[in-house]
Amino acid sequence: MRLAFVASLVGILLFALDALGADAQAARRLYFPMITRDSTPTPVPTPTPSVVRIRYQAHVQDEGWKDWQENNNIAGTEDDGKRLEAFRIEPLTGPSGITVRYRAHVGGIGWQDWKRNGEIAGTVGEQRTIEAIQIVLDNSSGSNYLSYEVRSEGWGWLGAVRDSWFAGTTGQARKVTAFRAYIRTDRHEPARVKIAYNVYVQDRGYLGWKRNGEENGTTGETLRLEAVKVLLYNRPESMDLEVRSNVEGEWQVWLGNGAESGTTAQSKRIVALEMRLVNPYNGTVLSYGGHFQDRGWLEYASDNPSRNNPILGNPSDMLRLESLRAGLGNAID
Repeated sequence: MRLAFVASLVGILLFALDALGADAQAARRLYFPMITRDSTPTPVPTPTPSVVRIRYQAHVQDEGWKDWQENNNIAGTEDDGKRLEAFRIEPLTGPSGITVRYRAHVGGIGWQDWKRNGEIAGTVGEQRTIEAIQIVLDNSSGSNYLSYEVRSEGWGWLGAVRDSWFAGTTGQARKVTAFRAYIRTDRHEPARVKIAYNVYVQDRGYLGWKRNGEENGTTGETLRLEAVKVLLYNRPESMDLEVRSNVEGEWQVWLGNGAESGTTAQSKRIVALEMRLVNPYNGTVLSYGGHFQDRGWLEYASDNPSRNNPILGNPSDMLRLESLRAGLGNAID
């Protein structure tokens, strides 16, 4: 009897399916009892570092806003006659909350307030030039290291700096014409702090800026050096260099950031000179030399015990300083 009951039930079911047609047959699995199966585990994606991408744009004298750039491409121009007037930067990819923070040092204004994520730094419509920039990558994660570089009038590309350093010069009215930036994934940009100096020579005035070991002044012409200006560029924000001059037996005060040390239009000679680093970056080595009347070149090097007297010249000798050179070495970190 049990077999007859099962046969009857199957018959009724087949009849019902035939009556419902193909559409019902296609959906019939919804009404059968579910068969328990072992579930296949959902693969867990392997976490990958958050890769940061940024883009940036330049506003150029007489040309307005140029195209957006990425990956160390040039924003601005390589024309010394065209000043960079404004710029903006924004993140394209990265971890949640990532921010690009930046500001500009503008001629006649100085350092502006910080801007973020696409806001405009610099000026538009005021015909002012950017002289230096500073960029910071905030809330990044993993191996993302910001590097950036500026091109300065007369000096060309100055070399890349690392996150938060000053790129460019201040105290010179030297315009930036272009910049570029990218994200490194291997390490921070190596330290490349640099030095520049200008000298005021008897009967000739200021001779122009020299850099990184170049000689500035005269030798063999019996011309006195009357004033100097010394500054650092491509440097950490907290780092500076100061200089003091002894003018005909009297020491002047320490001065930094390109301020004039000595005198002009007074026919007075510098007879001794000293420089010092302020908050030096770890591993930075300072060296400088002066060419003096009747004595030739006297040298100082902070890493050389045989040349580690920072005062060049002897005030009591009253011998004129005639030429200057200075350089910086940077440890790889």
